[in-house]
Amino acid sequence: MMEAAELKRLLEKYYAAETSLEEERALKDYLEQHSAGQDAAQSFFQAASSFKQLDIPVQQFTAPEARGRIRKLPVWGRTLRRVAAVAILVLGTVAIRQSYMHYERNKAEALLQQNVESDLMKISDLLNQADANLNSSVEQTVISGLNH
Repeated sequence: MMEAAELKRLLEKYYAAETSLEEERALKDYLEQHSAGQDAAQSFFQAASSFKQLDIPVQQFTAPEARGRIRKLPVWGRTLRRVAAVAILVLGTVAIRQSYMHYERNKAEALLQQNVESDLMKISDLLNQADANLNSSVEQTVISGLNH
């Protein structure tokens, strides 16, 4: 014979869809054995209705919050958001590309400036050497002209 606590535990598991086949058979056997007096069936249905009554306040309490959070936008609102998102992506891509192009241009200009400065330094060194050679040959010519 099944005790009331065991029956209650099985019924709770049954309504939570957690019973095994063996437990369901035990519950069915119990109800079939006690169906002659109808008291077990009545307690079964009373238990079932009490479980349903317990669920109602919880559902009533949580349902308005869930519905309150979900808000569907009209079609034009969703379309407008999509267009805005695409516009932001395109503008962001263009801005990043322009920034990169500016960076590359500045990098190329800096490299060109370094090359020009290097070439100008070489020319300056060559001119200084030529000037020094010219000055020394002029001095030698003047000194040799004075000695004769």
